[in-house]
Amino acid sequence: MEVPPTYLPPRRSKNGLLIGIIVGAICLCCLLGSLVVGGGWFAFRSVSGTAGCVITFTEMSKAMTKYESSHKGKLPKADTWQDDLRSDLRKSLLPKEQAGPFPQISPDGDWGCRESDGASTGLAFNSDVSGKSLDDIKDSEKTVVLFETIKPEKNQHMKYSRLDPKTSPKIFGSPRGWFFITANGDVWTDSPKKGPQRIGNSNMGANVQFHS
Repeated sequence: MEVPPTYLPPRRSKNGLLIGIIVGAICLCCLLGSLVVGGGWFAFRSVSGTAGCVITFTEMSKAMTKYESSHKGKLPKADTWQDDLRSDLRKSLLPKEQAGPFPQISPDGDWGCRESDGASTGLAFNSDVSGKSLDDIKDSEKTVVLFETIKPEKNQHMKYSRLDPKTSPKIFGSPRGWFFITANGDVWTDSPKKGPQRIGNSNMGANVQFHS
């Protein structure tokens, strides 16, 4: 596995949760529209995994922000990061009525994304930033903290290494890219065709070089 590039603002982006809600709403609209013309179930199955993963990563970003705020700007330790973040994640979950029918992460279950085909991906913490203060991360907008992995594992951590986007879960038959979060709180997906794309701004990041 390879690691995504690093990024800098000491404060995390606060638009991640809103993005998740917007994506969910768009998917719901697509679902309703497809129900009218038929094929609604196929459309829902195609988008539900990706929509749920966007929601999961925005919730994780919010949980990380809460943790940092109560720990003087420090990131959790890699060995115990899930245990450390669990209470903050519970507080960061979208209400079910806002998340809709899309799969959400369970604070007490496996941490990752549940895909439309039934497979589950995992989440890993970048061991190179274990316990670091955000003030010590000079390029927080390009430094990967949390990233998606092939399978879930408790407190999974390792040096960030970029996964081939072509091996990522699919949406409408095409790889949707692996998700990751940088130290400034932004959520990204590594598009097979366009490279790293910041969620909510597809014009940013195509030529960015991420690091641990």
